[in-house]
Amino acid sequence: MNGRTNALVREIVNIVLTVAVFGSWLSMVFGSRNGNFAATGLRSLKYFTVLSNLLVGFASAYYVYAYKTRKITHTLLRLKYVAMIGVMVTFLVVLVFLGPLLGYPMMYVGANLWMHLLIPLIALWEFLFLEQEEYTGTDTLYTLIPLLLYGVGYLSNIIVNGTGVHHSNDWYHFFSWGIPVGILILCVIVGFTWLIGTGLRIMNQKMRMRR
Repeated sequence: MNGRTNALVREIVNIVLTVAVFGSWLSMVFGSRNGNFAATGLRSLKYFTVLSNLLVGFASAYYVYAYKTRKITHTLLRLKYVAMIGVMVTFLVVLVFLGPLLGYPMMYVGANLWMHLLIPLIALWEFLFLEQEEYTGTDTLYTLIPLLLYGVGYLSNIIVNGTGVHHSNDWYHFFSWGIPVGILILCVIVGFTWLIGTGLRIMNQKMRMRR
């Protein structure tokens, strides 16, 4: 794939990501509750799934604008890398933890099908097959920022308000076995995020060398 074709395909992919993200989120905001991990209105913003997908949406929308105006920068591409890792964390947590715990059917229904599965896979495909930028270990550390901020907020809510009735404050059920185990789970996810970011960065480097 030559540079011009690559750029055109990447623009189309980012348009698809933008429409998919905001279409899925708006269906949660204005639609009815569908699945265990769905919420109507702005309450949907309590989920890392939604926030990480929205970051992909904003980054993708800005990429389309930057492509049209020829203002693509390393900062923008780094943001897309950070956002992609965020939704890959969502993808893998659902695949290896929440799916077995709560059942895959409720994880992959309605908007959750897009946010838990399709959008992460599209973003991953873009990064591995279309990304030309070279990333460093420092860039990988940036991928931890969204998760750390979310983790601090999530843990603070549990400490102040408890898990709530039927884990209403612990919507990811990380603290089902107590605060120490919940903190351990969050720490494992942070470490796992770094491994994901590092692994995919290395894969991207190898893919670019083969092009």
